[in-house]
Amino acid sequence: MKKTGEPSTMCNPANETGIQTCVNAGINLQTLWDVHLDMARETAPGRFAGAAMNWRQFTTKNEIMRHAITCMETAPKCISPTAPKA
Repeated sequence: MKKTGEPSTMCNPANETGIQTCVNAGINLQTLWDVHLDMARETAPGRFAGAAMNWRQFTTKNEIMRHAITCMETAPKCISPTAPKA
C-alpha cells in the first residue's frame, strides 16, 4: 500500500491475472470496468479502485440510467478501497 509522500501509481487491468500483477508490482490504484469489481474484491482486497461503466452496450437512456444506478449501489466510489461486500 501507498505510504505518505510516495507517488500514486495506476493501472487498468483487464482480468484477474492483471489485477494480481498490479498487486505484486505495488500499484495502488486500479481502474476497472464495473464487471470486474467482484474479481478485484477477491484478488486485491484493500486496494483502491475506480470503476467505469460500459454504457455503449445500451440503446436507450433509461437502460443507461438503470445500469448506472445499479453500479452506484454496488460499486465502490472512485478512490475507495475495494473492500469485500458486507
